[in-house]
Amino acid sequence: MRKAKRLLDTNIVVDFINAREPFFPAARKTMVLGRVGELDLRISSSQVADLMYICSSGGRKELLPPLFQQLQALSTFVSVYATGPQEIDRMLRTSWASPEDALLHEVALSLS
Repeated sequence: MRKAKRLLDTNIVVDFINAREPFFPAARKTMVLGRVGELDLRISSSQVADLMYICSSGGRKELLPPLFQQLQALSTFVSVYATGPQEIDRMLRTSWASPEDALLHEVALSLS
């Protein structure tokens, strides 16, 4: 049986990394399903940069080493989809209020 590909919302990853309540249990369950191979979890390359900025409070150097370790651990069961020029071009032609959401939408369409 083919596993379902799931493009994770950035907030789910932030909830998991930062153990943010009340969302951490649901985020953890999603990550566990990915870890055991029940789900094919993905994030986009643009989300990696967003996660580094968000989870390090704007790039505070003292927060980066543990964050890098957490992201490396996630990379063992969350694949990174390289955002390419096609997704960027389609995002730039949309009328979405949020460019980040529009880009993730285009990446999700590319994965399906």
